[in-house]
Amino acid sequence: MKNVEKLLENAEMGRDMKKWIIILLCLVNISTFAQQTNSDFESALKFAKEKQSEKAIETLLQLEKTKGPSADLYFYLGNSYMDLQQYDNALMAFSNAILNDKKYKEAIYNRANIYYFLKDYKKALEDFDTYVSLDSLKGIAFYDRGNVYFKLEKYEKAEKDFLTAAKLKPTNEAVFFDLGNTYFKLEKLEDAIRAFDMAIELNPNIAGYYFNRAIVEYNLGFPEDACSDFQNAAELGDTEAAGYIKEFCH
Repeated sequence: MKNVEKLLENAEMGRDMKKWIIILLCLVNISTFAQQTNSDFESALKFAKEKQSEKAIETLLQLEKTKGPSADLYFYLGNSYMDLQQYDNALMAFSNAILNDKKYKEAIYNRANIYYFLKDYKKALEDFDTYVSLDSLKGIAFYDRGNVYFKLEKYEKAEKDFLTAAKLKPTNEAVFFDLGNTYFKLEKLEDAIRAFDMAIELNPNIAGYYFNRAIVEYNLGFPEDACSDFQNAAELGDTEAAGYIKEFCH
C-alpha cells in the first residue's frame, strides 16, 4: 500500500483532536467529603475551576494534613497536578484516590489517560479495562481503549472497541476516523472508505479525514476520487497534500 506512513501519521489526529480529554469534569459535584469538611475544600474546588491550580494544590495538601486521606481529595489533587502538566504527581494522586476507593471511576479513567499520554500503553489498558468493567455504557472509554489497542497493534480488538464506541456515541467523528485507520491496517479498504465517509459527514472541515480517504481510494484504484480528496485536504490546510497532487494527479 502506498503512502502508509503519512496515513498513519494522520491517525494520531483522532485522539489528539478528541482532546486528550481527561475528565476534569467531576468538579461539578460537591462530594460527601466536601460536606464533611470546612469551607477549605470548597475553596480548593473554586481554585481548581478557575485554573488556579497552585492554590488548589496548596489547599488540598493542607487538608490532607488536617483531615486525613480521602479519595475525593486525591482526585481533585490529581486534576490540579494534571492541569500543571505535573504528570508524575498526578499519577500518584490518582493512585491514592483509587487506593481509598477501588471503584472510583473518574480517577481510574484519568490515570489511564495519563498512562496513554506517557506511552505506557500496558498500564493504560489495565485501567481502561477496569473502567469499562465498571461502566459499560460510556462510549468514550471504548474509544480510548481502542486507541490503546491500536498502539499495541492489536487491530482486531481496536476494531471491536471502535465499533462499540460508534454504537454508543454515533456522533463522535473521531471514532469513525480511527475506525477507518484501523480498517486500513486490517486491509479492509472498503470498510475504511465507509468509516472515513462517516467522519467527513459528521465534520467536513478536517483535512486529515480527506487525506486518509484519498490514500485508501488510491490503493483501491480510484485515482480521480483520490485526487479530489487530496485537493479537499489541501484547501483545508494540509500543506503536504499539494505534493501528493503533483505526484499522483495529472
